[in-house]
Parts: sequence; C-alpha cells; structure tokens
Amino acid sequence: MGVLLRLLVEDPQLIWSRRNVLMYPSSVEEHLIMRLASLMACQLSGHNLEHVEYLKRVWKSS
Repeated sequence: MGVLLRLLVEDPQLIWSRRNVLMYPSSVEEHLIMRLASLMACQLSGHNLEHVEYLKRVWKSS
C-alpha cells in the first residue's frame, strides 16, 4: 500500500474541471494537465488511529 493511501482519513473528492482551476504562474494560460487528467483532493493524517477508523467506516459501508 502506498504511503499516501496509509495516511488517508476521508474519501477523496474529485475537483471538477472548470476554467482557471490550475494556471501557469508565469502566464494566464490554463495548465496543460487540466486537459489530460482529473484532480482529486484528499484529507490525510499522520495519526495511524485516524486511518484505522477510516478503514472501519469504509468496510462497514461496502
């Protein structure tokens, strides 16, 4: 399991594609990655017990 997955404490949220979400800092152009990928935001915690509680909640809901 990846390091980031071991820190996950909430379900990831998809950032819907819309204009001006991610721009190049040196210009007004939209970053190319916005056309090629989807962005997600994840809440992470370094406390192992929070991750264990998250896994229990996910396991119960599936």
